[in-house]
Amino acid sequence: MRACRSSSTVFALVVGDGYLQREVHKKFAVDLNRYAKRLLEEEPFVRFKKRFNIRGLVVPSRDRGCDAAGNEDLVDTVLDCRFDTKDGRLLTVHDDGDCSNW
Repeated sequence: MRACRSSSTVFALVVGDGYLQREVHKKFAVDLNRYAKRLLEEEPFVRFKKRFNIRGLVVPSRDRGCDAAGNEDLVDTVLDCRFDTKDGRLLTVHDDGDCSNW
C-alpha cells in the first residue's frame, strides 16, 4: 500500500493462494488493495491507518480458488487452502511446507 518507516509501524503480509500464473500480477494486486482498504476502514485499524505497511506475496498455483470444505482436496494450490465447511467462512492452510521454497 504505502511505505512507512518508524518504530511504531505495523508490517502486514498478505499471502495469496489459488491464483493462476496469468492472475498473479493484476488480479492479486486488485484483491490485495481491496482487502487492505476494507481492513483499514474498520475500527480499530482506521485510527492507526498511517502506521500500517501492507504488502502481498503470491506464488502461482496449478488451480484457481480453494477447496470448499475441510474434508475436500480437489483444488491444487500452493498452500492447499480450504474453508472449514461448505457454509463456513474460516479459511485454513493445510500445507505450509511449500513456503520454505519461496
